[in-house]
Amino acid sequence: MRRFLFRLPAQAFLACGLLFALGAQALADTPVHAELQARLQGNAPLQAGGVSLDNRAAIKRFYADRAYAPAWNGKQLAQAQALLAQVAAARDEGLHPADYHHAALKAAVESVQKAPTPQAQVQLELIATDTFLAFGHDLLSGRLDPREIDTTWTLKPRSRDMVKVLQQALQQQDVAAALPALDPPYPGFVRLREALGTLRQQVAAGGWAPVSAIAKGEKLEVGAQDPRIVEIRNRLLVSGDLDATHNDGGELYDEALAEAVRRFQARHGLTEDAVIGPATVWAMNITARERLAQIETNLERWRWLPEDLGYRHILINIPGFELTVEEGGKAVLQAKVVVGTQVKPTPVFTGQMKYLVFSPYWNVPHSIASQELLPQMQRNPERLSRQKMQVITSGGQVLDPNSVNWGAYSQGDFPFRMRQMPGTANPLGRVKFMFPNKYDVYLHDTSNPGLFERSQRTFSHGCIRISKPKELAEYLLGHDPKWTEASIDAAMNSGRERSVPLPEPVPVHMLYWTAWVDEQGVLQFRNDIYQRDRAVVRALRAL
Repeated sequence: MRRFLFRLPAQAFLACGLLFALGAQALADTPVHAELQARLQGNAPLQAGGVSLDNRAAIKRFYADRAYAPAWNGKQLAQAQALLAQVAAARDEGLHPADYHHAALKAAVESVQKAPTPQAQVQLELIATDTFLAFGHDLLSGRLDPREIDTTWTLKPRSRDMVKVLQQALQQQDVAAALPALDPPYPGFVRLREALGTLRQQVAAGGWAPVSAIAKGEKLEVGAQDPRIVEIRNRLLVSGDLDATHNDGGELYDEALAEAVRRFQARHGLTEDAVIGPATVWAMNITARERLAQIETNLERWRWLPEDLGYRHILINIPGFELTVEEGGKAVLQAKVVVGTQVKPTPVFTGQMKYLVFSPYWNVPHSIASQELLPQMQRNPERLSRQKMQVITSGGQVLDPNSVNWGAYSQGDFPFRMRQMPGTANPLGRVKFMFPNKYDVYLHDTSNPGLFERSQRTFSHGCIRISKPKELAEYLLGHDPKWTEASIDAAMNSGRERSVPLPEPVPVHMLYWTAWVDEQGVLQFRNDIYQRDRAVVRALRAL
């Protein structure tokens, strides 16, 4: 699954002046030059220092560009040492030194330091170059191809010519700065990477001890006296949810502990009621090491994003059940959302919001009409009339639901289109926001706002229900003076469908983050509702 650099073009030579300065003709007679050229001829697998080098084509291009002059030896040995230091700290990036020849690179550097023989220098050249190319690539766009993990993924990760990046880093003698500069340029990535370091320290210190189980139906509330309260105190102390100055260490569930429990529940997407039940204890008992892997998984996802999400864009975090409108890097609107069920999950993709529709009809998907509505109609046809549902033939004729013999049809031969008229019963609510895509997924209001009070909001057929539809409409149409709060409210409640184009498309990014650090610096975790974390972890372990 790893994306190597074989696709890079075999061109882009250095400037002639640089080659002249290198003394290409003189270098042609050196043993290191000759050995590098010999090792890189042909297409046989490349090895050095007992490790396989995966980026053979890019390595060959790199040395061809410099007439096979050594890049990491002599005065440039300091750059090899800087590279070694960067690789040794790969865990700080959510990566692993062993994936980038750490042991072999260390041995090669030490070997050249002790005795810079041609053989030792060639080993260092090949290992260091492959290390930089592989490590730089993974810092830039991740270890995995997201399209092999999720076929719905459409965002294109950032891309650079890593050979040119290496050439420039060596010319400027600043490998130590060149590699970190490849990290994603997003504040959210930086915050999560910092949280990784803190949690890694907690793992090194032993993490946190588990809390004894709470049976189904059992709960601990403020005022309870229970030995497990001591365990819960200790658990929340380690994770920083409970301040040591407010901890009496006793078995009584007091208000100070209740605030800590609410804080824990809030950052794990649980109901913030300070009631300690099975769900809260389950979240507490996910180990520090498991949470560490969760952060590493989400850092990988950050690297899959493009260079620019758009000055103004909409982010929907599916497992976070949250929508954020960002403008100039700052959140200007946040709302709760309802997403697809586990059976009909909301896909991960990006789209361009182009228009919104006030008082929309609901054109019922054929699968819902044939699988869900048909059985209802067979039991009680009058229900359709009460819901203002229209039955439409293939020729466009609107039928009275009571005139149709519903018993004559089955799921496999259902010939009608179903459409619900605008109104309070319409599941799309009073407005929908359209970003055309092959999944037929869009944002919309809802006739059932009570679902936003749930902590786990997986109730839709894949589309996104938003808790603040009017506020989003006001934001999107704020450029037009005729769309005031009053006129938007009137259009939403007119009962007449009306499409309104946006002056320019707004990017909509449907993403899947189960760990992030919010703008207040609070580390958040959410359940892997579609088991997509598992798929990433499996793929990473298979590399």
